[in-house]
Amino acid sequence: MYVIQSLGDQLPFPNNYFGSVISNSVLEHIPDVQSVLLDGCRVLRPGGKLVVTMPSQYFTEYLGGALWFEKMGLKGLADAYRRLFNRIARHAHTDSPERWARRLARAGFEIEQWQYYFSKKALHALELGHIQGLPSALIHFLTGHWILAPWQSNLKYTERWVRPNYEENFPELGTMIIFVAQKVEETPTQAKLPNKKILSFSRLAGRNNALPIAPPKSFTSKAPS
Repeated sequence: MYVIQSLGDQLPFPNNYFGSVISNSVLEHIPDVQSVLLDGCRVLRPGGKLVVTMPSQYFTEYLGGALWFEKMGLKGLADAYRRLFNRIARHAHTDSPERWARRLARAGFEIEQWQYYFSKKALHALELGHIQGLPSALIHFLTGHWILAPWQSNLKYTERWVRPNYEENFPELGTMIIFVAQKVEETPTQAKLPNKKILSFSRLAGRNNALPIAPPKSFTSKAPS
Protein backbone atom coordinates (compact mmCIF):
# COMPACT_ATOMS: atom_id res chain seq x y z
CA MET A 1 0.00 0.00 0.00
CA TYR A 2 1.35 3.39 -1.01
CA VAL A 3 0.16 6.85 0.03
CA ILE A 4 1.22 9.71 -2.23
CA GLN A 5 0.37 13.33 -1.47
CA SER A 6 0.03 15.87 -4.26
CA LEU A 7 -2.14 18.66 -5.56
CA GLY A 8 -5.27 17.45 -7.30
CA ASP A 9 -4.44 19.23 -10.54
CA GLN A 10 -0.82 18.01 -10.58
CA LEU A 11 -1.11 14.26 -10.00
CA PRO A 12 2.37 12.65 -10.16
CA PHE A 13 1.38 9.86 -12.55
CA PRO A 14 1.69 9.37 -16.31
CA ASN A 15 -1.21 9.59 -18.73
CA ASN A 16 -3.66 6.64 -18.83
CA TYR A 17 -2.19 5.10 -15.68
CA PHE A 18 -5.23 4.06 -13.60
CA GLY A 19 -8.28 1.96 -14.35
CA SER A 20 -10.39 3.82 -11.80
CA VAL A 21 -10.35 7.09 -9.88
CA ILE A 22 -12.35 7.70 -6.68
CA SER A 23 -13.02 11.01 -4.96
CA ASN A 24 -15.14 10.86 -1.79
CA SER A 25 -16.45 14.26 -0.62
CA VAL A 26 -13.38 16.20 -1.76
CA LEU A 27 -14.27 18.14 -4.90
CA GLU A 28 -16.70 20.43 -3.08
CA HIS A 29 -13.76 21.89 -1.13
CA ILE A 30 -11.72 22.87 -4.22
CA PRO A 31 -12.47 26.30 -5.76
CA ASP A 32 -10.77 25.52 -9.12
CA VAL A 33 -12.40 22.10 -9.39
CA GLN A 34 -12.31 21.95 -13.20
CA SER A 35 -8.52 21.64 -13.32
CA VAL A 36 -8.72 18.72 -10.86
CA LEU A 37 -11.27 16.92 -13.04
CA LEU A 38 -9.04 17.47 -16.08
CA ASP A 39 -6.04 15.90 -14.38
CA GLY A 40 -8.18 13.05 -13.11
CA CYS A 41 -9.19 12.37 -16.70
CA ARG A 42 -5.55 12.52 -17.83
CA VAL A 43 -4.36 9.77 -15.47
CA LEU A 44 -7.39 7.56 -16.20
CA ARG A 45 -7.29 4.96 -18.97
CA PRO A 46 -9.78 5.28 -21.84
CA GLY A 47 -13.00 3.65 -20.68
CA GLY A 48 -11.88 3.86 -17.03
CA LYS A 49 -14.34 4.67 -14.26
CA LEU A 50 -14.57 7.82 -12.17
CA VAL A 51 -16.59 7.55 -8.94
CA VAL A 52 -17.20 10.84 -7.14
CA THR A 53 -19.39 12.06 -4.31
CA MET A 54 -20.19 15.59 -3.20
CA PRO A 55 -22.97 17.68 -1.59
CA SER A 56 -25.96 18.48 -3.76
CA GLN A 57 -27.82 21.77 -4.09
CA TYR A 58 -30.13 20.52 -1.33
CA PHE A 59 -27.34 20.41 1.25
CA THR A 60 -27.66 24.08 2.20
CA GLU A 61 -31.38 24.26 1.34
CA TYR A 62 -32.26 21.53 3.85
CA LEU A 63 -30.10 22.74 6.76
CA GLY A 64 -32.27 22.59 9.89
CA GLY A 65 -31.08 25.90 11.31
CA ALA A 66 -31.87 27.69 8.06
CA LEU A 67 -35.31 26.04 7.83
CA TRP A 68 -36.07 27.17 11.40
CA PHE A 69 -35.12 30.76 10.61
CA GLU A 70 -37.30 30.66 7.48
CA LYS A 71 -40.21 29.28 9.51
CA MET A 72 -39.82 32.30 11.81
CA GLY A 73 -39.89 34.60 8.78
CA LEU A 74 -36.19 35.50 9.11
CA LYS A 75 -34.95 34.81 5.58
CA GLY A 76 -31.89 37.03 5.98
CA LEU A 77 -30.73 35.04 9.01
CA ALA A 78 -31.49 31.78 7.16
CA ASP A 79 -29.23 32.81 4.28
CA ALA A 80 -26.54 33.96 6.72
CA TYR A 81 -26.73 30.59 8.52
CA ARG A 82 -26.26 28.74 5.23
CA ARG A 83 -23.22 30.85 4.36
CA LEU A 84 -21.77 30.30 7.84
CA PHE A 85 -22.27 26.53 7.69
CA ASN A 86 -20.64 26.34 4.27
CA ARG A 87 -17.74 28.42 5.59
CA ILE A 88 -17.33 26.10 8.58
CA ALA A 89 -17.51 23.07 6.28
CA ARG A 90 -15.11 24.76 3.81
CA HIS A 91 -17.50 24.18 0.92
CA ALA A 92 -16.69 25.91 -2.34
CA HIS A 93 -19.49 24.09 -4.20
CA THR A 94 -22.94 22.77 -3.27
CA ASP A 95 -24.31 22.40 -6.78
CA SER A 96 -26.96 20.57 -8.77
CA PRO A 97 -26.28 17.33 -10.69
CA GLU A 98 -26.82 19.25 -13.93
CA ARG A 99 -23.96 21.60 -13.11
CA TRP A 100 -21.67 18.72 -12.16
CA ALA A 101 -22.63 16.96 -15.41
CA ARG A 102 -21.38 19.99 -17.36
CA ARG A 103 -18.11 20.02 -15.42
CA LEU A 104 -17.56 16.32 -15.97
CA ALA A 105 -18.31 16.65 -19.69
CA ARG A 106 -15.81 19.50 -20.04
CA ALA A 107 -13.18 17.18 -18.53
CA GLY A 108 -13.99 14.34 -20.98
CA PHE A 109 -16.32 12.20 -18.84
CA GLU A 110 -19.72 10.71 -19.63
CA ILE A 111 -22.01 9.94 -16.69
CA GLU A 112 -23.23 6.35 -16.60
CA GLN A 113 -25.14 6.32 -13.31
CA TRP A 114 -25.94 8.76 -10.55
CA GLN A 115 -28.25 9.18 -7.61
CA TYR A 116 -28.93 11.27 -4.54
CA TYR A 117 -28.22 9.94 -1.06
CA PHE A 118 -28.05 11.26 2.52
CA SER A 119 -31.55 12.40 3.46
CA LYS A 120 -32.70 15.61 5.13
CA LYS A 121 -32.91 13.71 8.43
CA ALA A 122 -29.33 12.48 8.04
CA LEU A 123 -28.18 16.03 7.28
CA HIS A 124 -29.83 17.28 10.47
CA ALA A 125 -27.97 14.62 12.46
CA LEU A 126 -24.70 15.80 10.88
CA GLU A 127 -25.65 19.40 11.59
CA LEU A 128 -26.42 18.74 15.25
CA GLY A 129 -23.23 16.72 15.49
CA HIS A 130 -21.25 19.91 14.92
CA ILE A 131 -22.86 21.45 18.00
CA GLN A 132 -22.63 18.28 20.09
CA GLY A 133 -18.96 18.01 19.18
CA LEU A 134 -18.08 21.21 21.06
CA PRO A 135 -17.47 19.42 24.41
CA SER A 136 -15.21 16.93 22.61
CA ALA A 137 -13.31 19.83 21.03
CA LEU A 138 -12.75 21.28 24.51
CA ILE A 139 -11.61 17.89 25.83
CA HIS A 140 -9.23 17.54 22.88
CA PHE A 141 -7.82 20.99 23.55
CA LEU A 142 -7.20 20.15 27.22
CA THR A 143 -6.07 16.52 26.96
CA GLY A 144 -5.17 15.80 23.35
CA HIS A 145 -7.92 13.11 23.16
CA TRP A 146 -11.27 13.43 21.40
CA ILE A 147 -12.93 10.70 23.50
CA LEU A 148 -11.83 9.97 27.06
CA ALA A 149 -13.80 6.73 27.36
CA PRO A 150 -13.81 5.05 23.90
CA TRP A 151 -15.91 2.07 25.01
CA GLN A 152 -18.87 0.69 23.12
CA SER A 153 -21.13 1.22 26.15
CA ASN A 154 -20.16 4.90 26.27
CA LEU A 155 -21.02 5.39 22.60
CA LYS A 156 -24.21 3.30 22.49
CA TYR A 157 -26.59 6.29 22.57
CA THR A 158 -24.75 8.03 19.76
CA GLU A 159 -24.75 4.79 17.76
CA ARG A 160 -28.48 4.32 18.37
CA TRP A 161 -29.14 7.88 17.16
CA VAL A 162 -26.95 7.69 14.05
CA ARG A 163 -27.58 4.08 12.94
CA PRO A 164 -31.01 4.69 11.28
CA ASN A 165 -29.44 7.32 9.03
CA TYR A 166 -26.73 4.87 8.02
CA GLU A 167 -29.29 2.20 7.13
CA GLU A 168 -31.80 4.50 5.38
CA ASN A 169 -33.02 3.96 1.83
CA PHE A 170 -31.88 6.29 -0.92
CA PRO A 171 -34.04 9.44 -0.86
CA GLU A 172 -35.64 10.96 -3.94
CA LEU A 173 -33.94 14.30 -3.25
CA GLY A 174 -30.83 13.82 -1.13
CA THR A 175 -28.30 16.26 0.22
CA MET A 176 -25.40 14.34 -1.40
CA ILE A 177 -24.77 13.04 -4.92
CA ILE A 178 -22.77 10.10 -6.22
CA PHE A 179 -21.70 9.80 -9.87
CA VAL A 180 -20.19 6.91 -11.81
CA ALA A 181 -18.68 8.28 -15.01
CA GLN A 182 -16.53 6.88 -17.80
CA LYS A 183 -13.61 8.51 -19.55
CA VAL A 184 -14.58 8.90 -23.19
CA GLU A 185 -12.34 11.75 -24.35
CA GLU A 186 -9.48 13.96 -23.21
CA THR A 187 -11.33 16.93 -24.66
CA PRO A 188 -14.76 18.32 -23.78
CA THR A 189 -17.71 16.10 -24.65
CA GLN A 190 -21.45 16.66 -24.68
CA ALA A 191 -22.99 16.97 -21.23
CA LYS A 192 -25.55 14.25 -20.53
CA LEU A 193 -27.37 13.47 -17.31
CA PRO A 194 -29.17 10.10 -17.45
CA ASN A 195 -32.15 9.31 -15.27
CA LYS A 196 -31.41 8.50 -11.63
CA LYS A 197 -31.23 4.84 -10.66
CA ILE A 198 -29.94 2.83 -7.72
CA LEU A 199 -26.26 2.21 -8.28
CA SER A 200 -24.69 -1.23 -8.56
CA PHE A 201 -20.95 -1.35 -8.04
CA SER A 202 -20.40 -5.03 -8.76
CA ARG A 203 -19.88 -4.43 -12.46
CA LEU A 204 -17.21 -1.82 -11.76
CA ALA A 205 -14.83 -4.56 -10.62
CA GLY A 206 -12.60 -6.15 -13.22
CA ARG A 207 -9.16 -6.23 -14.76
CA ASN A 208 -9.53 -2.85 -16.41
CA ASN A 209 -10.14 -1.26 -13.01
CA ALA A 210 -7.32 -2.91 -11.09
CA LEU A 211 -5.02 -0.45 -9.38
CA PRO A 212 -1.27 -0.81 -9.94
CA ILE A 213 0.59 -2.43 -7.05
CA ALA A 214 3.45 0.09 -7.05
CA PRO A 215 3.97 3.71 -8.08
CA PRO A 216 5.73 4.30 -11.41
CA LYS A 217 9.51 4.52 -11.40
CA SER A 218 9.28 7.53 -13.65
CA PHE A 219 6.33 9.64 -14.68
CA THR A 220 5.20 12.80 -16.35
CA SER A 221 2.66 14.89 -14.46
CA LYS A 222 1.91 17.48 -17.15
CA ALA A 223 -1.81 17.84 -17.65
CA PRO A 224 -3.32 18.19 -21.12
CA SER A 225 -3.88 21.75 -22.24
